[in-house]
Amino acid sequence: MTDYMRHSLEARGDVLVIKLEGSFCNDAPDYFRGVENREPMLQSWKFRQFKRVVFDLSKVEVMTSSGIGILITIQRMARKAGYSEPVVIARANKRVRNVLVVTQIASMFELCNSMDQALGVRQP
Repeated sequence: MTDYMRHSLEARGDVLVIKLEGSFCNDAPDYFRGVENREPMLQSWKFRQFKRVVFDLSKVEVMTSSGIGILITIQRMARKAGYSEPVVIARANKRVRNVLVVTQIASMFELCNSMDQALGVRQP
């Protein structure tokens, strides 16, 4: 298990993909403090251009309540910007998904197993 946290943001058309990587544990709140100032796409007026916000958790190894706080913070930022659709969590591993379910946070988000599903891509 690593002890780092990384994130990246990518606009895919009208979908904002927030990729998290590493272990989102005790230092997670400090890591994300002021993120809206460092990431222009997270400013409220920018949120309005997206129809969907997706967290890609495929490279998150561990997540504690501190990491969950990040998910909730971004969801609140989206709501504050007028975003009404559920924020999507995609490709969470079994350990992270279990944390989301046990803490009952999963019900606040839409959970998807694949990025295609999260992005709303229809399969033939």
